[in-house]
Amino acid sequence: MSAVIFNIILLSLLAAGTDGQCAAHKHTEHETLLTPIFFKSYEVKDKNFTYYVAVCSQATPKDCNSNSNLVNAAVVQKDKKKNCYNLGKNSSVQIAKSEDWLELLYTQGDTYQHHCNGLKRKTRIMFVCNPDVKGHGKPIFLEENREDQECSYLFEWSTDLVCSSRSSKGLSVGSIVLIVVFSVAVAYLLLGFLYKRFVVGAKGIEQTPNLEFWKKVGVLSADGCDFVCRCADRVQPVEYKLNDNQLQLDDDDDDDDEKDDTLLPM
Repeated sequence: MSAVIFNIILLSLLAAGTDGQCAAHKHTEHETLLTPIFFKSYEVKDKNFTYYVAVCSQATPKDCNSNSNLVNAAVVQKDKKKNCYNLGKNSSVQIAKSEDWLELLYTQGDTYQHHCNGLKRKTRIMFVCNPDVKGHGKPIFLEENREDQECSYLFEWSTDLVCSSRSSKGLSVGSIVLIVVFSVAVAYLLLGFLYKRFVVGAKGIEQTPNLEFWKKVGVLSADGCDFVCRCADRVQPVEYKLNDNQLQLDDDDDDDDEKDDTLLPM
């Protein structure tokens, strides 16, 4: 019951719109793939900045000079002077999904001061399938793109959460049938063996349940295989035939024997 309540609350947050903490403009159902990393803040460092990334929760930077601009921030950038910048809000996120990747685009961050035509900052987080990663992985900062109209921060996140194999639900019918058949066969052999050994007192191969039946099955299977699969011509039995001349010679020999018998002395 608690799991059902949690999912209802989670979906409510996802559908909350721009006033909610974790809104999605499209493909809302895909964001539920990332549930295991919700409400966690990840710290990522490069040479000049420290980034704090959170999915569906408030990023929690440390020791910022001011936090007033960081309300509902999904990604925060902190420089060496401890100035912190909002790079995109959880309440303004767009989602793109394919078979083995998912992208979150966070917008409505702080305004650029000196480049990108004063646009608001935005961040792209690309989740890439990696089934071997442990603990669902963590984000890696790749680059900041400062081209006009395309200004954004790019992170890559290798994780098992977006792998298509995770979305498969249960076993197929064929798999279930095979498991049932295998289980029944094992139970039949095991129980039959125990019965023949300890109740009947059989030894050796005689412990096999229904041994005579399986012998007949084996013989019939061999005959069927021989009948269906044999390719060479079968050897026909040799038949001997006597022609008329041979029969006549045999009759003459019999007559001669009779004549010889009459000439024998009494």
